[in-house]
Amino acid sequence: MPKVDFTGDLAGFFSFLRSDPRFRYPQTAGGKAAYLAQRAEGPANVLCTLGMDSNTSKSGEKRYPLGHEPICKPDGTVLQDRDGRRSFVTTANSGPSVGKHLLMAYLPVEEAVVGNKLAVEYIGELYPVTVASAGPAAVFDPENARMKG
Repeated sequence: MPKVDFTGDLAGFFSFLRSDPRFRYPQTAGGKAAYLAQRAEGPANVLCTLGMDSNTSKSGEKRYPLGHEPICKPDGTVLQDRDGRRSFVTTANSGPSVGKHLLMAYLPVEEAVVGNKLAVEYIGELYPVTVASAGPAAVFDPENARMKG
């Protein structure tokens, strides 16, 4: 049976904790060895933000995926990482500042390239999406220029 869980290191989620001595992992032999082996292997996928290029269905209605929809190549081939996990929408919401409906998904490393064209399947139709950011990068104002003035 393929693994279906995602680790914190996979998303880069715990990178800020490693530098703080209050949040060190216990130095157990089994836990440390497993962690180092996982780090050496590298990530199987990357958390990405996708922007919907068009959310209009064939019947002319606007569609807004909410989560758990499969991410595919434009031809409908479902994406899978090296561990056999399929890519799917984990989170979705409107992005009024960027003018698109935004989706988050774990994509295989080779597909996690900004500008890559993919598709999301929703209610039996494929909708075009583009990788807007890969990893911990913001889609809107990635340099925080608005905050800095």
